[in-house]
Amino acid sequence: MKRVCAWCTTVIAEEGDDEMVTHTICDSCKDNIEFQSGVALQRYIDSLHIPIFVMNCAGQLTAANTAACELLNKSLETIYDQLGGDVFECAYARRPEGCGQTVHCSGCAIRRTVMDTFTTGESHYRVPAHLTRSSESNAPIDLWITTEKIGNSVLLTLDAFAHRTYRAPCIAQAS
Repeated sequence: MKRVCAWCTTVIAEEGDDEMVTHTICDSCKDNIEFQSGVALQRYIDSLHIPIFVMNCAGQLTAANTAACELLNKSLETIYDQLGGDVFECAYARRPEGCGQTVHCSGCAIRRTVMDTFTTGESHYRVPAHLTRSSESNAPIDLWITTEKIGNSVLLTLDAFAHRTYRAPCIAQAS
């Protein structure tokens, strides 16, 4: 897998023989966000054409780029300051306990990965995650996510996603 800076396209690392590519941000570009170059974070992430969500230490969304909003078919105003499970319409976030408080939340790869990046400062690349959405019309989604800590925020990038379809099991009947 190749790790490439989504901003300047510098190859950061190459691991293994496969041709997979994940996008992240190199140290040089990180240093130039907002406080160094004067570029507002929203403008910076909007310049990237992969879905990016910016989360705070409480798991609330503080920004999302245009690609992320289009993917969710939502405006930034409707998801701003919402918990991740509410933003992604997680089925478990709709329970009375709410996002982050159900028994299922401790096993949530998205939540665990974002919070680990906050705690350790370590980035995670192409972590597989599964999202069961609350809407009956939406099939479960398999994701690969990448996280990167920048200041007091974590950038959550959706590297790949696919709707999962289920088939009814084939039941053999005795004659």
